[in-house]
This record gives sequence, C-alpha cells and structure tokens, in this order.
Amino acid sequence: MGASLHRIGVARHRARGLVAGFAIMTPLGIIIGALITDALASHSQMLFEAVFGAVATGTFVYIATFDVIREEFLPPPPDRMSKWLAAILGLALMAIVAIWT
Repeated sequence: MGASLHRIGVARHRARGLVAGFAIMTPLGIIIGALITDALASHSQMLFEAVFGAVATGTFVYIATFDVIREEFLPPPPDRMSKWLAAILGLALMAIVAIWT
C-alpha cells in the first residue's frame, strides 16, 4: 500500500494517515464484531457470524481472482504450468481443510 501511495505521488503525511487508518480497521472490526456478537441471542449470533463470514470469504475470493491471479498469469509467464499447478494445489489443500473442519 505504501509503495502504491508513493508511486501516485501522495504526500508523506497523508500516506501515513491512510496507512494508519488502514491498519486500525482490522482490530476495530474485531472489537465491534465481538461486542455485537455478545449482545445478540444465540440464533441471531449464528446468523450474524454466518453473514459476515460469507462477506469476508467473498471479498477474499474476489481479490484473489481479480487482483492476485490476474497479475500472476497475464501476460503469460514462462513458467505458466508450474504456477497453475501451484494454484490448483493450493485450492485443493484449502478444500481439504474446509471439509476437515
């Protein structure tokens, strides 16, 4: 993030503020989520966790698909087959972990 902000010419003090704001969002989200979860009844609590778990998973899949994988495979790299095999192996391992838990 810092390299991207530097590349587009954001002032150093503004970039520090943006990075600090970004860094505080995860702990803040955990605290708010824990407070809301504790305040809800058991059925509402499970629904709350399921909805936000699905949103988090969807965000992860979206970013992986449209940012990370796209940059790794376009333009076609010379070691394209090994990258595809690594991607498929990672997907298979994650599926096994999901089934196992």
